[in-house]
Amino acid sequence: MCALLLAAATIAPARQAAGTIVVSASEFFDQIPKGDTIGGGFNNTAWLFNNEAIQLGSAEDVLANISIPESGTYHLFVRSGGTQDSSFQVAIGGKLSLVVFGKGPLGIKSGGAFELRKGTAQIGLTSISPRAMFNVLVLSKNPNFQEKDLESLELPAEV
Repeated sequence: MCALLLAAATIAPARQAAGTIVVSASEFFDQIPKGDTIGGGFNNTAWLFNNEAIQLGSAEDVLANISIPESGTYHLFVRSGGTQDSSFQVAIGGKLSLVVFGKGPLGIKSGGAFELRKGTAQIGLTSISPRAMFNVLVLSKNPNFQEKDLESLELPAEV
């Protein structure tokens, strides 16, 4: 029993690099609106971070609260895809990114910089035009974060 508890305690929702906050689709799973679905649905042959995604089928906002370990400037990166008509924006702590996500092929896109304070912040997928797919977002102090940097932050394969 103790070994089981110890093993469970060592598994984190996602691996975190210094100065980087990973918010995978599963952070939103408990509050997704009716009409949204869990899973790929967009392109089942594409690699998905932690094999998780939300298909945004509703125009209703999708919200999650995250922990900000230290204050500072964080750069937003969102991995998403969709059609030419689908889209969404990201709001962090009440500030809306001006970049539109969820259009075209699955990929990562920069969404600008946010000044965040240590503590809890609400993240929202908002201004949704349905059929976009959300995979993961990253808040990083590294303004040059790239899609290839995600692979080392995934859960171990056995999880």
